Amino acid sequence: MHTRIAVTLVVAWAITGCSVVIDGKLDDKDPETDAGMGDGGADPDGGGETCRDADCDDGEPCNGVEACGDDGVCTPGTPLDVDAACTSDSIGDGVCRVSGDALRCAALGCGDGEVSGAEECDDENDVDGDGCDGDCTFSCTANGDCDDTLACNGVETCDTEAHVCVAGTPIDCTPSDACRTSVCDEEADGCVETLVDEDGDGFAATELGACGTDCDDERADVYPDAPEGCGEARDWDCDGSATSGNAIWYPDCDGDGFAAGGVGGTSACPAPAPQASCMAWTLTPPTAAATSDCNDMNATMFPGQTAWQTSAHPAIPSGATGDAARYGSYDCNGTANYEYPTTLTSQSSTGSCTPVWDSRGFLRCSGDRGWTSATAPACGATSTWTECPSEPTKCTGSTSTTCLFHTLLCAGPSSRTTDPCYCPPRTTCTPDCTPGSRDCPWGYYRCGARTNESRRMGCR
Repeated sequence: MHTRIAVTLVVAWAITGCSVVIDGKLDDKDPETDAGMGDGGADPDGGGETCRDADCDDGEPCNGVEACGDDGVCTPGTPLDVDAACTSDSIGDGVCRVSGDALRCAALGCGDGEVSGAEECDDENDVDGDGCDGDCTFSCTANGDCDDTLACNGVETCDTEAHVCVAGTPIDCTPSDACRTSVCDEEADGCVETLVDEDGDGFAATELGACGTDCDDERADVYPDAPEGCGEARDWDCDGSATSGNAIWYPDCDGDGFAAGGVGGTSACPAPAPQASCMAWTLTPPTAAATSDCNDMNATMFPGQTAWQTSAHPAIPSGATGDAARYGSYDCNGTANYEYPTTLTSQSSTGSCTPVWDSRGFLRCSGDRGWTSATAPACGATSTWTECPSEPTKCTGSTSTTCLFHTLLCAGPSSRTTDPCYCPPRTTCTPDCTPGSRDCPWGYYRCGARTNESRRMGCR
């Protein structure tokens, strides 16, 4: 369990008016998403909006009255004393009480060990996350109270009897065979496999076992069924026999590396001189759809084309209007592949972006991304795309006062249960982890305004 703030420290904190966070747990309100500081106010990244005092109020009387400063930025108030009288929307007659690392308005009698009045619980301590928070409210009442928005560390749940958050079971990514690695990817919301391919030719080495078929994983021109090379004795196609001498060259009229299906080859070493009607030669035999050029007069159309196109290809079939017919021949498969997702539509262009550590140990901004329209645009059409910035910024300060609108996070990947800084939201953390210490450094992070831009749907 984290070291908790002592009452004497809280009193000093209240007198000085500095809202110092001691062990890394913020007030439950998020100033960027909940009603409170920052809503409608002068967000430092928000483009010059002016705030009002009412915009800055976070609804908690014990931490003082927030106000809009002369510079248009919400400023914190002066905290009340411990045990000072308070009134909130839910408590008519209360007292300021230490709850975790904050002062909160609690019902009279909170902390005496007996549930009474407006109290949900009372365990006589000021610890948050143990089932009963210091303000005598439950640490959680539903699974959503515990969700850290990360997929790879599993789904956090609320034990509704004990009212404590229970960590989820991390996703176990086991590769399908010895030729692949598998890791959980937050962007994919699950496991992503990657072929172990040292030379990038699309085949794994035979040394990895039966799944590997590349007899030389250090040469990209050596792989199963590869065309025989020129002049050098080598087992080019991994059939067990080394060959040398003339190679078979096929006419590549548009110079994109592929010949038209069905054309014959020419044996030569080096390549023959260019023909009048064809500008180049290729060693790739056009014996299958995956190796044959569907239009040998256009260099942008060939199998495996990876460039996104925003104009329909020039060889549109007569009467064709669909995306597949207009764009599918760029990579010769007859299917339109889209540059941006077509399922993530109707996303909010003003939704919040939250800094989180993903399962790979990278700090990123989490939030909805996609088209703001009800449907994704067609190939070549334009619509508005919204997404959060890729990475948050870190505040140079070390207190919640100097780092308004920021979120306190462990400065290491806190989404892995094996990390010393592992600490899901509203969960009692073990082992003990003091923010700012050498073993568990923390920092204040903030995601800037999301990007909303006009994008044209590319296809291939």
